[in-house]
Amino acid sequence: MAWKAVASFLDGLSVTAISRRLDNRKLQLELDTQRLFLLTTHYRSPDLQGASPEAYAEELARRGTALAFEGMRRAVADNLQTQLETLTAGLHAINPDSAAAARLSLPQEQGSGAGRPKRFGLGSLSHDAQPHEHTQGPPSPILDPPTPTFALDIAPSSIQHASAGRGVWLRGHAATGQIVALYPGVAYRPLHHRAIPGYPMVGRDNEFLLSRFDGVALDGKPWGLGAALERRWPPLPPHNLAEEALGCLEGVNNLAAGHLVNHPPAGTLPNVAVASFDWHTPGSQSHLRAYIPNIEYTSRPALQTLGSVPGLALVALRDIAEEELFLNYRLNPNLPNLPEWYTAVDADEDARRWN
Repeated sequence: MAWKAVASFLDGLSVTAISRRLDNRKLQLELDTQRLFLLTTHYRSPDLQGASPEAYAEELARRGTALAFEGMRRAVADNLQTQLETLTAGLHAINPDSAAAARLSLPQEQGSGAGRPKRFGLGSLSHDAQPHEHTQGPPSPILDPPTPTFALDIAPSSIQHASAGRGVWLRGHAATGQIVALYPGVAYRPLHHRAIPGYPMVGRDNEFLLSRFDGVALDGKPWGLGAALERRWPPLPPHNLAEEALGCLEGVNNLAAGHLVNHPPAGTLPNVAVASFDWHTPGSQSHLRAYIPNIEYTSRPALQTLGSVPGLALVALRDIAEEELFLNYRLNPNLPNLPEWYTAVDADEDARRWN
């Protein structure tokens, strides 16, 4: 009930007022930030949810107004970091030995078979040629739950389209504003975009690239498709040292399936939204780093435990229970050949995002 009032507030955001100050792309960034602020603050503030819907929405709106845009960005970052710390600590409690096995130092030589970390869990399925035409077969077993309320299941999608293949299903219950999945892979900052495999035609053979507003690109292709099969994807050797190191993290975090979430079919709304984060390992808890399924590409190999780690989380747009996850891909409307399965959720959002 309380969240419905907040949703009404979201619908009433004044796009006209904001657009007077910002160009279209920044406008979409601000709208996304406001939404994530409300979602993640809602999840983090159960004490407020007992208030009347009107008072609750008014209080969240007051907090957002007081913070302004930059303040809301910092609040979202703090909310996501808090959730991630709780999530990674929960994963470690389930399997405290897994982090010790995840060696995070980059290999010294690219392409050598010796010493290559074993791939397992979500990272051991071969890649099909077309986007999301995931190898059919028995559904993967439900992944061990890292939270008390839900687990993820990689199973045939509910989408009635030949290219849908597998999707990600949430088994159990997730609350509005809760992180339900992470987008795994190699993170490339703008300075290193030329290192993305296939540059400059990076999207030609890779449908698993996702870009943040700050230009960081996440490549989920090296992680795999999510079934414990013997075939590997991508073929060996890896393209760079970051892909080599990524193998150390595979199978550690069972929520690292964000790259397998499908775009909603026509007439269906997404139930998750993407949220950028920069993971900072808490003080004496360096073991939690192993549960963040990302390696940042660097031209100078070094320990990946140092500094922040850029990543992407999928946050629930509403309460989710026993259903497939759908993420709005927001593909560039200026591309000449958009996939036939793609239907824009909001054409205006797509246009602003890629202005």
